[in-house]
Amino acid sequence: MNEPLLTITAQIAHRSYRIKIKPEDEEAVRSTLRLIQEKISEFQKQFAGKDMQDFLAMALLWFAAGRNTENLQPQHNDWLVPELQKIENMIDECLHNQVEK
Repeated sequence: MNEPLLTITAQIAHRSYRIKIKPEDEEAVRSTLRLIQEKISEFQKQFAGKDMQDFLAMALLWFAAGRNTENLQPQHNDWLVPELQKIENMIDECLHNQVEK
């Protein structure tokens, strides 16, 4: 029988996202979230004066580029693509709104 999904709150760039994951993926998901947050913090220290969307975009680009060079197994990261798409859409919307101002 299929195990029920676990709902967790993912904190990325001062925002909360409720996501559902397989219980056996929880450690990998939380580790990935910590890694993204650490990278955002690193970019904040390195590039003072930028806004959070810039840091988020840089961290996600760093993460995605690393994914291409590491041999990660896709079945453990199936949740990542839709979540990254949501974040990308939010960034696009924010950038579009800034252009209109």
